[in-house]
Formats: sequence, structure tokens, C-alpha cells
Amino acid sequence: MRTTLEWGLRGARNAMVRRDAVVLIDVLSFSTTAVTAVDLGAVIYPHPLKSGAEEYAAGIGAAVLLGRREALETG
Repeated sequence: MRTTLEWGLRGARNAMVRRDAVVLIDVLSFSTTAVTAVDLGAVIYPHPLKSGAEEYAAGIGAAVLLGRREALETG
């Protein structure tokens, strides 16, 4: 068995030409989420969660959203 690592649209096209099986891994979940949110009209204000994020958000009329890790920790 041979494994090939490729990136992006060019890699997908190359795999199609070779008729390879393709496995997609999204290691950039924050980036994907941020791009989708902005594309849908959101404005993102990154801020460290444990450094006054609630106060900062309140001061600009925003909300704090939790990531997967933080959501699991707050249960």
C-alpha cells in the first residue's frame, strides 16, 4: 500500500486522476469555523477566555462563544 499526502484543490484533482481513495482531515477546525462565521456575516473579536473575556464582550456588545475544549470543561 502506498500513501500520498497532498494539499488543497490540486491534491484532490491529482487523487481523482489516480483514482485514489481520499481521506479528508480538518485539523484547522477553528479556522474553518471562523471562515464560515465571517462568510455568514459574523464579526470575530479573538480574546483569551481566561483574561476578562466576559467583560470585554460586554463592553463591545458581543457574546463569548466557547470552543469544544472549554465547553467540555464547563460541562
